[in-house]
Amino acid sequence: AAGVGCILDYAAEADETRTRSDKVSREGVTGPALAGVTNGVAGPVARTYVYTGETKCDANLAIFERCVEAVHDVSPTGFAAIKMTALGPPELLKRVSSALVQVKRLFDHFDTDGDGTLSRSEFLAGYSRFFEGNPSDGLLRGLSSKADRIDYVEWSNALRLADLAALCSKCRAPGPLSKAALTLEELEALGSMEARVGKLAAKAEDLGVRLMIDAEQTYFQPAIDNVVLGLQRKHNLKKHVIFGTYQCYLKDTPRRLCVDLARAERFGFNLGVKLVRGAYLESERARCRDLGHPDPTQPNSAATHACYAQCAEMLLDRLKKREEKDPCVELMVATHNQPSVEHVVRRMAELGLSPRSGEGVYFGQLLGMADHLTLGLGGNGYKAYKYVPYGPVGEVLPYLLRRAQENSSFLGGGQAEARMVKEEVLRRIAEGLASNPFAR
Repeated sequence: AAGVGCILDYAAEADETRTRSDKVSREGVTGPALAGVTNGVAGPVARTYVYTGETKCDANLAIFERCVEAVHDVSPTGFAAIKMTALGPPELLKRVSSALVQVKRLFDHFDTDGDGTLSRSEFLAGYSRFFEGNPSDGLLRGLSSKADRIDYVEWSNALRLADLAALCSKCRAPGPLSKAALTLEELEALGSMEARVGKLAAKAEDLGVRLMIDAEQTYFQPAIDNVVLGLQRKHNLKKHVIFGTYQCYLKDTPRRLCVDLARAERFGFNLGVKLVRGAYLESERARCRDLGHPDPTQPNSAATHACYAQCAEMLLDRLKKREEKDPCVELMVATHNQPSVEHVVRRMAELGLSPRSGEGVYFGQLLGMADHLTLGLGGNGYKAYKYVPYGPVGEVLPYLLRRAQENSSFLGGGQAEARMVKEEVLRRIAEGLASNPFAR
């Protein structure tokens, strides 16, 4: 109604209890390491699926496929939203994330002058410092450009997860990288998970449905991002089928977004971005306190707001530059924050991005929340959407409770909505009295 589309979001959740222990088992994908996930913090987990086996993951895939089909039938221009933790072992995502983090740290160790690129001499010196023998032909080929340099985009494209074990066999001494290298068993499990999400992405592309993959905790996110970018390289060549999620309460989000924009331009795919503030702020901070890790989150809400505005502007500017061609970026502005919505609308006007001129910018709010924003946007021609929980009633209610909790800043928005309703009621009463001759 009123120009508003829908985003179907399967609402199953797990009320796992976190423990203070954050020990990671290394017994392989069939052992206790992948029987569940412990996140180092007491309290309920924010929508993490309980892993009970591959059969359950296959069942979740079937539910997600029905969700995509429902979007196609009910709202052909709509979206479906999924969680990666439903399609594979959460502990595997954690292991893959650790490996990807170590790949980035190895690049930083090689980059001795800190300019964000590796010269041939830096690469060879770094390799001889950490490894024995000669570097692989694959990495050397990546260094054979005219400038004789590679950046992190090329580095991460050349050094695959499957190559880590062979590379680490040449380590001069065991370290974080060798501990993070995946076993053959883990690589097989990763392949199964990627096959599930790949099947879902293919169905979404065939049916013309956009698929948004939600962000999760920071210890899962590098693995999720890696899968999302792989899907985008395959399915986002002509249209924006796959959307990744970027959480602006994390300090490194602008940097990650810049890197992914460079990837999209380098490898010729369209980048789909859902921009959110984030759902795991308190649990992330508590986990860092417990483990003594640096806090990855913004220091306060003002910094989060500023990060959201910075990222939105970056994406809108990129969209404007490519407007005459197929745009390389599409943006879902997923927020209940009215100043953020107004900022995006104002910036669109400054850039000459009409809400009615094809695809490009979308706005999303939860069903039953910030309706004045969604209806106002839809009524004025902007592409507005409501997140609609999908699934059995018993699973939908916990989902809605968590959504209300994670949007604590929305409490102020709820008061504002109540004030607007009161003002509208008083206005209508006043109009009624003014037009009633018996009231004079």
